[in-house]
Amino acid sequence: MHPETQELISRLRNYAENRHPFVWNTENSGELNCWNLLLSEGFVQTTDFDQAIATS
Repeated sequence: MHPETQELISRLRNYAENRHPFVWNTENSGELNCWNLLLSEGFVQTTDFDQAIATS
């Protein structure tokens, strides 16, 4: 298994085992949805399409 995959699994496992309440601040993070959660946790990043195409 790739090290990145193992890291993601361990982070998700920590969420599942975490007994602390989950708090989401809509003023700072926007509406709670899957995409915003992934962005806030650093699992994904937004990018400029033109720049991404130019560098690939």
